[in-house]
Amino acid sequence: MNAEDMARVLAVCRAFQLQVLPEAVEPLGDAGGFSGARLWRITADGRWCLRAWPAEGPTETELAIIHDLMGKAAETLPFVPRLRRHGKTGRTWIAEYGRLWEMATWQPGRADFHEQPSLGKLAAAVEALARLHRVWMPIPLRYGVCPAVVRRLEKLKAWQALPNDRIQTALGRVETELRNLAVRALEAVRRGALPALEALNRWRHIEVSLQPCLCDIWHDHVLFQGETVTGIVDFGGVRVDNPATDLARLLGSLVPDEASVWSKAFDAYDRIRQLTQQERQLAEVLDWTGTIVALTNWLRWAVLAERHFEDRSAALARFGTIVRRVESGAFQARLQRLEN
Repeated sequence: MNAEDMARVLAVCRAFQLQVLPEAVEPLGDAGGFSGARLWRITADGRWCLRAWPAEGPTETELAIIHDLMGKAAETLPFVPRLRRHGKTGRTWIAEYGRLWEMATWQPGRADFHEQPSLGKLAAAVEALARLHRVWMPIPLRYGVCPAVVRRLEKLKAWQALPNDRIQTALGRVETELRNLAVRALEAVRRGALPALEALNRWRHIEVSLQPCLCDIWHDHVLFQGETVTGIVDFGGVRVDNPATDLARLLGSLVPDEASVWSKAFDAYDRIRQLTQQERQLAEVLDWTGTIVALTNWLRWAVLAERHFEDRSAALARFGTIVRRVESGAFQARLQRLEN
């Protein structure tokens, strides 16, 4: 971390009414994510997470909405980070150095579900999610077509419209390891895109309940101490959707293609917030179609756009995990079951 970056971080901390010494600042880079955000752990008057949102991230208006939702949830849910306010404006963000900044409590625990999985931790994760959804549930309920369905349809149609020669030319420019992954991903998308479009089209005119959802909750965003959820972090993807969208993202990350375990997770969620049979079905559809869409996203980022990743090995590992999942017998068997 160079002197200029340190000076900026210290200035932002002062704006949030924290007097911080350089040795109390721990740079975390993007903390394993790929959004372009920058994070620091700050140790002063407790422990805090300082985030600089990427320049192409939320606008001030959008961030204000996200922060209002976080504040409402943090009043009753201890696993939701609490935001610190700017000393002069009282707002929970500041705009400096071409970015928006926020400072939130550092939530204890680790994202260790894959290291130490258990049904107890899985139940705790989905129950925490259900509690968050319940806090955010509007009165009266709103209804409409699931936005996640629309987004997936749009992305798959846009992918299919891409000229094949453009894709093949881009493949020729990338290094061997990425090219090998990309070729496998292309084959998986070739086989999966049409069934995914057909599955999503069946939901294109079905109305479901709509409310604020996280829309990007996965393994790395759920922190545990033992079997207790101590943190749900990163609210940058918050938007109006159906709760099945969050269940699909979370369960697809924690216990992909384990049908009996999904059923137990649905039951645990239902103990906190009623989960309709329609939402159970929608979550499964959104999970597997979202996996196909995720492959097209990675092909766009890594191959077509030749995007720079701060931790390239971590990015390739993430891409590879999705490719292997789609190629697995468990994924194919589950897909056949859902199609039947």
